[in-house]
Amino acid sequence: MLKGYVIRKATNDDIPAIAALLRQEKNGAVLPVSKETLAQWTANGHSFIAEFEGQIIGYQGASVWQPGLIEGRSHYVTPEHRKNNLGYYLKGALFEELTSNTDHWDGEALTFIAVKNANSNGTSILLGLGLRELTKEEVGKLPPAVMELDPTTEYKVYAINLKPSVRK
Repeated sequence: MLKGYVIRKATNDDIPAIAALLRQEKNGAVLPVSKETLAQWTANGHSFIAEFEGQIIGYQGASVWQPGLIEGRSHYVTPEHRKNNLGYYLKGALFEELTSNTDHWDGEALTFIAVKNANSNGTSILLGLGLRELTKEEVGKLPPAVMELDPTTEYKVYAINLKPSVRK
C-alpha cells in the first residue's frame, strides 16, 4: 500500500462521507443507493473505504444475495487518486472479507456480478484477483436471482473457485 493511504471497513460514521463521495461521482445527482442501504452494507461488513490523509477518497460496496452470489456495488475512487491502484486494493479487501467468511460463499465458488464498465480497469482488477468471466452458458445455470438483474444495464459475471480446505 502506498504511503498515506488506508483501506479499511466502513463504519456508520463514514456514511455521510461515502454518500458525498458517491454524489460526487454522479456530479451531484441522486445517490445510486440510499443511505439506508449503505448502512446495511456497512453493518454487514460489505463496505470498504480508501482514505488519504484522513479523507475518504474511495469506496467499494457489495450486496450478498445468497451464499456464493455477490453483486459488486458502488465502486468509486476520486479521479486524482485512481493511478494508485486503489480500486484493486478496495476490491481485494472486499474479496478477502467475502472469502474468509464462509457465510458468504457456498464452499466451492464465489460468483461476483459487476456492472460492465466503460473501460477495462474494473475487469482487469477482477481478473487480477483470480476471478474469471463466466460464459453465457455458465451464467444461465446460476440461480434465478441473477436473471432478475436490471435489464437496462449490461452486466458481466465473474467467478472464483475456492478450496474449502484452504478457506475456513
